[in-house]
Amino acid sequence: MFFYKESDSIKLISDRDTTFCYEMIKEKLYLRVVQRRARSSHCYPIEVFSCPMVVFFDSETTYKQLYIKLWELCKRFLSNNNTDDNKKKKTSSSSTSESTEKNNLLAKSIDWDSVELDFKNLPFYISMVSGGIYCKLAGCNKMNCNGCNIEPSDTRVMFTKEDNGNTLAITWSANSIKTMWSKLGFTSSVKIHPSVEELKEKSSECTLMDCIDLFTKNEQLGPEDPWYCPRCEEQQQAYKKFDLWKLPNILVIQIKRFSSNRYQKLSMNVTFPVDILDISQYVINDQEKKVSILYMLYRIISDLWVEDTIPLSVRMMV
Repeated sequence: MFFYKESDSIKLISDRDTTFCYEMIKEKLYLRVVQRRARSSHCYPIEVFSCPMVVFFDSETTYKQLYIKLWELCKRFLSNNNTDDNKKKKTSSSSTSESTEKNNLLAKSIDWDSVELDFKNLPFYISMVSGGIYCKLAGCNKMNCNGCNIEPSDTRVMFTKEDNGNTLAITWSANSIKTMWSKLGFTSSVKIHPSVEELKEKSSECTLMDCIDLFTKNEQLGPEDPWYCPRCEEQQQAYKKFDLWKLPNILVIQIKRFSSNRYQKLSMNVTFPVDILDISQYVINDQEKKVSILYMLYRIISDLWVEDTIPLSVRMMV
């Protein structure tokens, strides 16, 4: 999940990105909000999910009131009916009347708009984080801390205008995810335009030649990466381009696993020729073009993610 700044170029947004836009209130303090849940993986115990949000408040707001604001924001994501989930959990004849009454209550349709936040049994806790994962609370010396718990006290928030745009994480408990969260997620409250699905279908697969085309394409540097021009002696947003000068006897191509400038893993399928690969059209050296070099697939090395066990394994195909 990546948050853009006002100074960021719109070119950073790719066709496959799901983009959320919020109208800002200049007079208010604000924090960006991500939602998280616990995972059973030892390597990555926290997972960011659902859509990002923005919470507005002022300097008089207390941490307890901040919890309430976040609860109101999250209500639209909660399930309105837990009947299907609880049909499988009917109590046996030996169950107590108390547990039976609790299950019957859960089986009813819930109007979350009228439900107030229970501070004695909070469904989530909040924390200041960086990148949605790591703790950003001042004074935290814990190694690999995923976010220190900010208590819902009557103390005024310590955030100022300098904190505008920082990230606040809502971490839901496992029980809350199981009993309260909607399986539909944000799609139950957000209308998806048909063009989104059409774009997903178009961008779900590409060829190896498409990747090489993109690799050798002209690219303009962003405002944060200017180039010093020796002629005008000023910083300019110049263009850069990669070209192939000479081809090796053994060609190794590495396909990126993550998109640039963001923590987003790429899931697009890349098709490639097995018998003959000819990339002579990308060579700019005239002498090299005279020699025809065709490549045949010899080996594939792919990184495999094994959930909740070993984070990385290697598979080779010959």
